[in-house]
Amino acid sequence: NFFKFELSERKTYLTPYLGGGLGMLLVEFNFSSRVMDNITIPFGMGAKIGINNRLTLGLEYTLHRTFRDDLDQISDWRYNSLDVFSLKQRANAQNDDWFTFFGVFISYKLKDCVTCPAYL
Repeated sequence: NFFKFELSERKTYLTPYLGGGLGMLLVEFNFSSRVMDNITIPFGMGAKIGINNRLTLGLEYTLHRTFRDDLDQISDWRYNSLDVFSLKQRANAQNDDWFTFFGVFISYKLKDCVTCPAYL
């Protein structure tokens, strides 16, 4: 979070944030035999707003960098001669695939507790 965010205080009810991490990727519910094909590096940004002292509404946009080139299921990087765009490039065989996520979320605070140690 860029700003102090506590649902109990109405003056701190909105904050943008950045996120990143490390993830695992399943394609057609299977892991690849190569370990790096299963890794994804997500990074993105979002914003969340406190609706009341228990509910939060947010928006998030995340890019995922993968280490595989078969997510789009294009085996040949050129159109064939029967296609309308014959001998034109339709994918870059030198780059791995990426995918994005955009979402809206609602979170609910189950229990009141002490102030987060990050804000002490």
